[in-house]
Amino acid sequence: MKKRYRKGKDISGQVFGRLVALERIGSYKHGGALWSCWCSCGNYLDVPASRIINGNTKSCGCLASECHSKTMSKLFYIHGLAHSKAAQLHYAAKGRAKRSGIPFDITIEHVNELLSTVKYCPICQTKLESHTLLAKSNSASLDKFIPKNGYTKDNVSILCFRCNSIKRDATIEDLKQILAWMQVRKSEMT
Repeated sequence: MKKRYRKGKDISGQVFGRLVALERIGSYKHGGALWSCWCSCGNYLDVPASRIINGNTKSCGCLASECHSKTMSKLFYIHGLAHSKAAQLHYAAKGRAKRSGIPFDITIEHVNELLSTVKYCPICQTKLESHTLLAKSNSASLDKFIPKNGYTKDNVSILCFRCNSIKRDATIEDLKQILAWMQVRKSEMT
């Protein structure tokens, strides 16, 4: 026997983007109808009816992945560096510069040149790796020497992710204060 739910619009069989609504399977925590859907890529997922009807959910996530991949390929194909570490660093830096309103004039080729010449972090001498998904402590990262000056050719360098994270937007004075504090704490503990 089929469960009965509060009367709502029956969308079974309707297509929304890449999704086909199969059946209502209940209600989600905010009280709306929850539908089991099939995506044209073969995945199944449960989606609130409001999200598929208003167009906020058009697939299981495969559409966004494809769009991102196509965009990245279009942007970086001419350089022959599509999906490279240089492209990833350049693209991420460009987005951060735009959001922060700071200068940006570096090219993918410049980032690639830096990556090919810097094999060890100039601060800690860690061998740099070119992880392309998640940053690890030894991943190559793009540093702004003076953060407010932005991503310009004379202001960027390659550091390991760990050193870049420690440095972040600290000034030389900030780092001196941190070092002084650490030295005092260490002497108190010994």
